[in-house]
Amino acid sequence: MKVNIIRAVILAIVITGAVMQMTLKGEAVEAIPISQPIVVNDYQECQNEIVNTYNQKYTYTVCKYAKEYGVSAKQITNIINCENRSWNTTLQSGIRYKKDYPTLGIKAGELERSYGLSQIHLPAHPYITHEQATNPDFAIEFMAKALSEGKGTMWTCYR
Repeated sequence: MKVNIIRAVILAIVITGAVMQMTLKGEAVEAIPISQPIVVNDYQECQNEIVNTYNQKYTYTVCKYAKEYGVSAKQITNIINCENRSWNTTLQSGIRYKKDYPTLGIKAGELERSYGLSQIHLPAHPYITHEQATNPDFAIEFMAKALSEGKGTMWTCYR
């Protein structure tokens, strides 16, 4: 977190210096619109809301996507805490399929093909790769987006 703040400060100093040089030379400086950033207070408030999460490593990512999709950061962390208690980004579900689902290529007795922080079930989402499902940023955004669309019931821990 501190490294990101330092990088942001350095970037701000570099940009400010470049704008000042352009202004001194009489060159036009045009404002470029940017997307709404997470303000420090918003992040601190969100972080306080989810302070008891198992893994603080992904707090910023959870807060970022909760804000972007208008969902509860606490709900995201509660679902991940339940689905993937260790916050293991490569975790495969330990549940075994109870029956065959030939259309999904599933056979009874096989381990469920759900992966990552959000336990994304790949047979139900054929457009998502294993690499995406095990990418923490992708997995958290996937969950936030799904919750914003009213699709939380895809997680047992949401129900």
